[in-house]
Amino acid sequence: MTSSYPLPDEYLTAIRNVGTQVLDPMLRQASACKAQSGRPLFYSGGFAIVFKLQTQYGAHALRCWTRDIGEGASHYQEIESHLRQVNLPYFVDFNFRHEGIMVKGQRYPTLRMDWLTDASLSEFIEDYRLDSGAMSTAAEAFLRMSDALQDANIAHGDLQADNIKVVHSGHTFDFKLIDYDTMYVPAMAGAPVLNSGLDSYQHPKRSSSQELSDYDDYFSGLVIYLTLKALAEKPDLWTRYPAGARDKELLFTGQDFVSSTPTALFHELYRLSAEVQRLTVILWNFTRCLTIRHLISLNRAVDLARTPVQPNGNGNPTGQAQRSTFDIMLQQRMNGGGARAGTGGAPNSWLDDSAFRGAPPPAAPPPLPQSTFSVGSAQRPVFSTNVASTPIYTATNGKSDAFGQLIQQRRQGGSQPTGKAPPPLPTGASVSQASRRTPPTTSSGDGVRSFLIAVWIIVLVIIFIAILSGH
Repeated sequence: MTSSYPLPDEYLTAIRNVGTQVLDPMLRQASACKAQSGRPLFYSGGFAIVFKLQTQYGAHALRCWTRDIGEGASHYQEIESHLRQVNLPYFVDFNFRHEGIMVKGQRYPTLRMDWLTDASLSEFIEDYRLDSGAMSTAAEAFLRMSDALQDANIAHGDLQADNIKVVHSGHTFDFKLIDYDTMYVPAMAGAPVLNSGLDSYQHPKRSSSQELSDYDDYFSGLVIYLTLKALAEKPDLWTRYPAGARDKELLFTGQDFVSSTPTALFHELYRLSAEVQRLTVILWNFTRCLTIRHLISLNRAVDLARTPVQPNGNGNPTGQAQRSTFDIMLQQRMNGGGARAGTGGAPNSWLDDSAFRGAPPPAAPPPLPQSTFSVGSAQRPVFSTNVASTPIYTATNGKSDAFGQLIQQRRQGGSQPTGKAPPPLPTGASVSQASRRTPPTTSSGDGVRSFLIAVWIIVLVIIFIAILSGH
C-alpha cells in the first residue's frame, strides 16, 4: 500500500469493475448502484468516498479513503472488538479490510457496512419539527444514547447530522451512528485525532486536541440535545437559523461559539423554558473553556439544568452574584485547579448567566422597512433603506472629506448637475420628503424651437404635394 491515495475518479473507475477490483469476498458478486447520470452512486466527505453496492443479501456501503489513514487497520480492529463486547444497538456492523480494493495495481483499505435507508437527523427535523411530542421524544432518546455511550467508555468523535440516522418505529425514535474514523474506545486512548469535526458542532478548541479521548462528544452532544429541546418548544427556529443557507448545521454555526458575547441565537434560547435556558447557559460557558477537558458530560449538564436553582453563597439566586462564579472556576482551572471534567465545578459555576444580563441583540437582522406609494387608489409596498443614517467616509484627520460630503449631499436629496449644494430642507421636512423629485418644467426656449420644427415639417409636406400634382 502506498502513501499516495487514489482520487475519487480513480475509485470510480475501479468500482465499475467490482468483480475484479473489489477484494472483499462478500462484494465480489455485487453491482454498483447507479446515479441518474449512469455513473456509480457515491457520497464524499471526511477524506473518504462511499459507494452503494447491491448484493443478494442487501445493500452495502463501501467506504474508501482519499488520504492515508495511518493506523487505520488497528483503529478499526480495536473499535470492532470493543463494540462486540458492549453490544449496544447504536452501531452498524462493519468489516474493515486492510487490502479491500485494487486501484492501478495498488491495494487500499476499505470499510464495508450495511446500507441504512433511515433519515439523517436533519431530514428527521425537517419532517417532524412541528410535532413537539416527536421532538421531545427524540431528545430523550438522544440523551439515553449519550448515557449508554459514556457508560461504555465510547465517544463517537464526530457527532453531526449526517452521521446520525434516526430509526422510527411507531411512536418511538432511536439512533444509529455511522462513520467511525474518529471514534474513541479505551484501547485508543492517546491515538491521534484524524478529523476534528465540523465547527458548527465542535468546541472552538477541539482542533487543538491532538488525541482521542472520552471528552470528545461532550460539546457536540450538548449542541444536538439543546437543539432538539429548543425546537420542541419553538419550531420556527429551524426556518430562521442559521442566518445563511443551511449546509450541515442544525441551528448553531461556528461563529456562535467564537463570539465574545452571546449571539442572537443564544439569547433567543435563553428566553425559553427554565431547562432550555440553563442548558443554553451551560453551552455558552462551555465555549469559554480553553480545552475540552474542562467540560462536563451531557448527562451531568442535563442533571444541572433539571435541578431546582439553589441560592449561592451570597444568598442571591444562582447567577446573581456580584462576581461571575464561572470566571472564578475558569481561573482555577487555568491555574491547574478544579476537578476532572465530567465531575467538576460547582453547579453554580456552570449555571452562571452573567453574560446574558445585558441588553440582548436583535433575534435576527431586521427586514427592510416598508413604506407605500399610491398609483390611483392602489397601495403597493415599497422597500427602502435609510441610507441617510449611514455614516459617511471620513478622512484620516477625522474630518469629512470632499467625497464624503458629496455622498452626504446625495443622501439628503441629491446634488445638482452643476455640483452646487442642494437647497436646505424646509422646516419640519424629513429626508424622505426632501428627496422626492418634482417633474422637470419646459423652458420658453424649448417651446419656440418645437414650434419652428413643426412649421418646417408642414412646409415640406406642401412642397411634396405640389410636386406630385405637377406630374
